[in-house]
Amino acid sequence: MPDSRKVSGAEIVDQLGEDAVRKAFRLMGLVDSLRNSIINDSYTPSEQLSESIKLTAKGHSVARRLSLDTPSHAKSNTKRTAAPRFTREAQLMCLLELGNGEPLIDLDDIDIEAVRAAISAEFTRGAVRHPYIFGSSLYRKAADLFPDLLEQLSHQQTMDLLEGTEQGVFQTNEWLSGPKGIYSVREQRLTPPIIRVPLQHCNDISCPTVHTTWLRTSQLAPINARRELIQSYLAKESTEWEWFDAFRSVTSDDPRAFQDDVHSGVMPLVGDGLSLVEKRELLLRLIEANQDAFRVAKNPPREIRDAAAYVNSLSEAECLQEVLWFRDSEIADALDELVLMAPARLKIPPGEIRRGVLVKNHGYGYFRTRTELSRHGTRVAGSRDLAPLRLDRAIKELYRGEEGSDEISWKLRRFEGFDVSAKVHEALRRGELLDLIDSLMVDSRKHALATCDLIGLSSQHVTRANVSELVAWKLGFDVPLRGDVFALFEEESRRFHDIIASQTDAFVIGESEDADSDQMHSIRGSRGIREAASSYFVTLEMVLREVVSFATWSLVADHFQEPNAFQYDSDRAFVFAAQTLNPGLPGAMILDPEKATIAPLIEAIGALERLLCAAQSSQVGEEIKEEFVPEVAAKGSLIEFPFRTNAMFDALSNESREGIIGTLHKAHNMLAASGIASLRNSQLHYRPNSVESGKIGKTVGDVLEILRSLDTAGFVPALSSLTEVKSGRWGRRVFVHTVAKRRTVELYSPTAVFSGFMPSMRSDQLIIPHARLKGDGLPLRFELRSPSQFIEMWKGIPDRRRGSVGDATSPEDVMGGQSV
Repeated sequence: MPDSRKVSGAEIVDQLGEDAVRKAFRLMGLVDSLRNSIINDSYTPSEQLSESIKLTAKGHSVARRLSLDTPSHAKSNTKRTAAPRFTREAQLMCLLELGNGEPLIDLDDIDIEAVRAAISAEFTRGAVRHPYIFGSSLYRKAADLFPDLLEQLSHQQTMDLLEGTEQGVFQTNEWLSGPKGIYSVREQRLTPPIIRVPLQHCNDISCPTVHTTWLRTSQLAPINARRELIQSYLAKESTEWEWFDAFRSVTSDDPRAFQDDVHSGVMPLVGDGLSLVEKRELLLRLIEANQDAFRVAKNPPREIRDAAAYVNSLSEAECLQEVLWFRDSEIADALDELVLMAPARLKIPPGEIRRGVLVKNHGYGYFRTRTELSRHGTRVAGSRDLAPLRLDRAIKELYRGEEGSDEISWKLRRFEGFDVSAKVHEALRRGELLDLIDSLMVDSRKHALATCDLIGLSSQHVTRANVSELVAWKLGFDVPLRGDVFALFEEESRRFHDIIASQTDAFVIGESEDADSDQMHSIRGSRGIREAASSYFVTLEMVLREVVSFATWSLVADHFQEPNAFQYDSDRAFVFAAQTLNPGLPGAMILDPEKATIAPLIEAIGALERLLCAAQSSQVGEEIKEEFVPEVAAKGSLIEFPFRTNAMFDALSNESREGIIGTLHKAHNMLAASGIASLRNSQLHYRPNSVESGKIGKTVGDVLEILRSLDTAGFVPALSSLTEVKSGRWGRRVFVHTVAKRRTVELYSPTAVFSGFMPSMRSDQLIIPHARLKGDGLPLRFELRSPSQFIEMWKGIPDRRRGSVGDATSPEDVMGGQSV
């Protein structure tokens, strides 16, 4: 019978010694790579692995019993080795029980490097498999193989899924494993191997969860068939050893758990957030910056004559594993350089934030830090309070001492507060984040350099025009996009109007005594007018194109079956608008996707109005499939689902539908009557007199007002940013969004209308205030997306399976954490 008394962590250290316990801790990382892995029925440990395992006297006894008890079909797979008394499986089973009671492994005699090399060979020859869980390849293959939602796969299904896929990349403490084997790296990480993988979405459109599926290793392989036997031996004969406490006593606490700048989650960011091309760019930059150390590293052995050729020869998993050889801070610095250099080698469009998609990173330490990437480079994001706290700390550091205190007090004199922190928070509440950074943190070269040093931004970026945006991003704030197409058009309209007025009022030709001077003045004036006109009309065409694209796509497109359906891509939307609004009759094309000018764009607005008007008595879209109705609405009575067709226009309130049709009707008629298209065609090749200039000025002003009405309705796409959250006593919250300081829109929560496929109320988004849903009257909302390799990687995901979580198969006899 085993001794009922536990062996404490302190007793383990006293009995074995600190060096042996540290050795056991290192071995545990290697053992974990085997415990959670996939093998086939015929797996036999290699002779190299068997010879690397050194047993204690008790280990010899257990291995001998296991060898004698091994069934005949297992013995037939076992060749004679240098340790003929035991089967290879028996020796490996003793290693796998490390951490379960008294050690069966001789911690003094065993050579960790020999064990590592042997296990590494098992990975490189493909005898031991891990699933490659990063990127979308395994998810897409599962969708092809298994149309139903499955909570577990059989062993044969598991092998079918893994066939032709890459070796998985994982890391436990120092040990990084993947297609290049397993070896120690300089950065400690904890992303251990798993056989319960994020693989499927259920059929409930209201469910954003990536559901996990158990993979199953072979239970017929001798190493697994006899695991219960060794565990029964140990349960009868061994005393419980508290290994966790022993490991904790010989390993130092990680001080990074309470730091706010830890680059946690680099593995899912690189794995899920970068395409293969981008991974290769990153690795090449890392090699360029750390050539000597990378080239001479012994594990894995490399022959690199041409870094670019070497990088381009790597597969996705190999590339990820090589990237992770470097420290997380080095990876973050390299990503910053690739994104921020001119021209950028890694291009990320505005509004796109990259992070783990299927492999979520829930954060590290007290502040739940995680690494994210945007067009502003990397940042360490975290809990909601983290960014304001960093801002407060940075400002205090910048204005230390009596002189600094006087300066910051003067700069914040307009804001109330009992100290600097309170005034900063009041300034944030009442003003704009970027304005605050401009006035306090980058208002001088001295402050800008100090700020860069405080937040980990390279000083080479201090002179960039958008340095305040970089600072805000590094602090942890989501950076609002400055400017939009309507703001640009508004600026060009005023500029064009002013130039027309100034040029025609300057003088009247013929009044000067110097005719040559008059002629030259006239020529220069005409050239200035033409340049202003060209810029104005280009911008006008741009804004009209966006109106036609966004209004048609948002109201008419199928937002349920199309990939990335609630994400607005201007080019994709314009193609859809052209296909939808053109009547399809020979010679009757309204919009040419290759060349859209002012007249056809104005006519397209009229065509959209007629299409929606005809739908008033019926509907625009087709009935959606039952599978797109969220279960919470289909099976409950508290949440409504107004989307009965695939077109958003059909889900709007009657007031909204009538208002939208009226707005489009008025805009079309007024633009057509304004004569702006004919004015565009003339290109103002002459210098208008005062009467003509008055007419032109009025036309420009009228067009601006018409487009302002479309902008107010929300049909000129412009990102809104969250500026305030109001919380009521009874749980009601109001999210106040501001669009480029022009208007505000309030979103309410909770709402009885299901809108789970729309953006979070906290994120930047495109809001259409005049498009209000039936029920609670919330406006339609969309994400802004521009084409990128990241978008292409995840196109069509989620790909929902048949069945919901409750219908999924239950796991049976899945040996998670117990099998090789």
